[in-house]
Amino acid sequence: MAIFEYQVRTEAGKLIKGRLDAADSRVAIGRLSNIGYFILRLTERKRTDFFQNLEISLLGRVSKKEIGLFSRQLATMLRAGLPLVTSINTISSQLRNRKLRVVLKEVRESIESGDTLFQSLSKYPHFFSPLYLGMVRVGEESGNLDEVLLRISSFIDKEEDLKNKVKTALTYPVMLITVATGVILFLVMFVFPKFITVFSKAEVPLPLPTQIIFSLSGVLRSHWVFILCGIFVLSLGIKFSTKIKKVREKFDRLRINLPLFGELLRKTIVSRFARSLEFLIRSGVQILASLEITKTVIKNSAFRKVIEKTHQAVQRGEGMTNSLRESKEFPPMVTQMLAVGEETGAMEEMLKEIADSYEQEVDYSIKRLTTVLEPFLIIIMAAIVAFIALSLFLPIFDMIKVIK
Repeated sequence: MAIFEYQVRTEAGKLIKGRLDAADSRVAIGRLSNIGYFILRLTERKRTDFFQNLEISLLGRVSKKEIGLFSRQLATMLRAGLPLVTSINTISSQLRNRKLRVVLKEVRESIESGDTLFQSLSKYPHFFSPLYLGMVRVGEESGNLDEVLLRISSFIDKEEDLKNKVKTALTYPVMLITVATGVILFLVMFVFPKFITVFSKAEVPLPLPTQIIFSLSGVLRSHWVFILCGIFVLSLGIKFSTKIKKVREKFDRLRINLPLFGELLRKTIVSRFARSLEFLIRSGVQILASLEITKTVIKNSAFRKVIEKTHQAVQRGEGMTNSLRESKEFPPMVTQMLAVGEETGAMEEMLKEIADSYEQEVDYSIKRLTTVLEPFLIIIMAAIVAFIALSLFLPIFDMIKVIK
């Protein structure tokens, strides 16, 4: 597949420049002619997709909030009656994010070459998720692209709010652990050794706590390079081992079974599952396709496996609820509500109720986690600092006795 830069005129005489993907120049000419363009210039672009993607990857990052804002702006402009190409061009010209601006420029040129919005966005899966692309495709096929884009924007906002709540809950504990660890390492590696020298010269017998801290200080000071390398290698080992399917499944199952954190994670996953599935079904996506897309939204492999089995059960003509109930990953309340939704034909409403309920449960779990975790961490850190202080003051007291 090659990239061709073109310069054409419309039947009204308007000059248009752009690019398109085609197997060769004949295919490119045919596509432009079918649109009704008069070709003025057509040249093959020499840069490969690799360098094009490399250029985009070096421009920074694009957040989901920015994708959501783009979706809302595009929906507003389409509702106002503006053409799709004009709308994308107007939005991209106002963007501060260079990476998203380049991507939208490529999307606009792809649409000008005859591709649909779905086909154009599909070239950038790192920016537009399968759920996003599936919804855009439904919107184009149903003729309700503006309404679907507004739903997508609202969905992204809710997803980001939920994610930010979880991040906020974990920020304070992580900062507390980081600062406390830094202070403890500083004391053990730089402050404590100076007192050890004094104790040695005074020939003061060292109590057990002092000997432990002294040994730890010696190991850290002498082998800190190897310790850092070991931590780095261990981190890489964990990262790569979790890419192995069986290891990843065990790791994900361990995460959702952890005290406090596991409960929060499980509720977050259930909320995301219900919200995604409700969003897709309400927008007109078939149940099988909705389950397939929802599976890509859920990152936990244990829940993904359950959704895959549910997808297979629905393919066989069975109900969705039985498969979810047998897995025992979803709480009984969720499966019971879904069973009612299947029987009454009100699946969207039930999924919405589940999502709203579990978002509230996530808020409660976050408050509970913060309430329990903060004093627990403070007590642990205080105990460590007290142990270090005790190991320092005990020999000082002995030295004072010797002096007297």
